[in-house]
Amino acid sequence: MTDLVAVGALTALIPRQFLDAAIAAHECRERRVRKLRAHVVVYLLIALCLFPDDDYEEVAEKLTGVLAFAGLAVGAPTRGAVTQARRRLGAEPVKEVF
Repeated sequence: MTDLVAVGALTALIPRQFLDAAIAAHECRERRVRKLRAHVVVYLLIALCLFPDDDYEEVAEKLTGVLAFAGLAVGAPTRGAVTQARRRLGAEPVKEVF
């Protein structure tokens, strides 16, 4: 439960509009609707920093649980999907958010 609160605080402290602005500035918005949209990938990368001892799947489940609670249903991605999404996104928008 504490982990969900931490991830929930993350989404409250960093509004989606801020992420969308960073993504748009670096022109790395997804070109088609994907399971892992660009803003979700940024949240996931930040959450991975919050939980360094957890693997991708555990952190993704925490994040998707919080997003579902907020009415933004997203299925938990696989490790391969996260790797591909990170590659598509690139580092620049994440640097800007940090």
